[in-house]
Amino acid sequence: MADPGELLRALQLLEAIDRLPTQRELRAAQRVAGSRELWRLQCAHHLAGAVEAQVLMAAGAAADVADVDTAPVLLAGWELYSGAGVQGDAARIGLLVANRQAAG
Repeated sequence: MADPGELLRALQLLEAIDRLPTQRELRAAQRVAGSRELWRLQCAHHLAGAVEAQVLMAAGAAADVADVDTAPVLLAGWELYSGAGVQGDAARIGLLVANRQAAG
């Protein structure tokens, strides 16, 4: 399992955070979380959200340059995206299209 420091470095590489927290900030965050394990869970949750955003952006970018029906491209992005909790492929594709249009 990755420790919070590794998770934070991954977040920084994805540009989800500008800088790594100082040791003082890390201790404070862990104290607020309640334990090292809960702090690790929070870091992992933030990383999962950043990855979902990357998947959405990649699907939108691929659909923008595709010279074909974009539904399969967006479906490929949806395969990893489950954060919206909607049921049915049509709703998920609609959400991806709406997110792409809002971002673009």
